[in-house]
Amino acid sequence: MFTACGGGGGDDDESDPTNDRDPLATLDTSDGDTDDTDFTFPELPDAEFEEYPDGQIRFANFWRQGNEGSPVDLYWGYSAETGEKIDTLEYGTVSDWYTMKIETNGLTVDDETRLRVLIQMPGDETSEGILQTLDPTLDGEHRWTVVMGWTDTSTPIDLTG
Repeated sequence: MFTACGGGGGDDDESDPTNDRDPLATLDTSDGDTDDTDFTFPELPDAEFEEYPDGQIRFANFWRQGNEGSPVDLYWGYSAETGEKIDTLEYGTVSDWYTMKIETNGLTVDDETRLRVLIQMPGDETSEGILQTLDPTLDGEHRWTVVMGWTDTSTPIDLTG
């Protein structure tokens, strides 16, 4: 699925701060075909981060693939390719507390402080390996525990040991 949002108005709409920005993606329609394979995305720079001193976060991993527990890779940012790796968290473990980090050169709306965390299949830095993203707006103090869990319900879980 591809989603996008945009404001109304034309080129003379000075209240829209995106008017002077480059597009995030371009669509080649020269062949008359507009399927999603025609999108090209610019190369993104590595993200830069700074600590958010009023925020602490930790992670509990109960992610399963079928009947097996699975480790997950955790990143600050939207992308494993451009973000900063936090850790690989083994199945059934809880991480230490981390001071939250916010992206300083990413896509943000003025006056918003956003935490961006990517939960990824271990060793897979492509978009195909994304399991979950977190993108809450931060204001004030926060101390969160994020619990990740999933199972393939088509395969019964053997809880007998």
